[in-house]
Amino acid sequence: QTPMVKTLMFIGISILIVATGFIPRYITGDEPHYLIIAQSIVTDFDVDLADEYAAVPELTPHRAVMDRGFHSRHNMGLGLLLAVPWTIAGERGAILMMNLLAVLFLLAFEDLLAVCKIPLRSRIVAVLSLAGCLPVLSFASQIFPAIPGALCVTLVLTEILRYSSTQSC
Repeated sequence: QTPMVKTLMFIGISILIVATGFIPRYITGDEPHYLIIAQSIVTDFDVDLADEYAAVPELTPHRAVMDRGFHSRHNMGLGLLLAVPWTIAGERGAILMMNLLAVLFLLAFEDLLAVCKIPLRSRIVAVLSLAGCLPVLSFASQIFPAIPGALCVTLVLTEILRYSSTQSC
């Protein structure tokens, strides 16, 4: 019964989060800068953003000019993570990738709770509650490093707890 419950939870969460990716909205704040990094990685195979910012004069560059070129002050990791989805489907592909990462975060969170021996019913309530409120619901379709960061921390904590439960102190 547990695999079926987890499957239904995965489907429900996926529908909820992917639906948020189709709500019409503007790419704002730091989001375009992460997309410019992805574009530069795909089109130029570099992170010198001079030509990408020149192509979008209305966007004020978030830059750090260095000896080796014109670089973003934002971390390159998210741009690298979004490079392939951006290539396939542009802005929509990047947003869908963020949706996928949010779903993976929630599944990883459920796994963390399972490692902590939280009963299944309580895990489901916790995951669905987290999925339906801030910050997951809002960040699931935004291009910011919060969701990938939460996923990484959750995976690391889960593995630490899993490992520590098999070791004696």
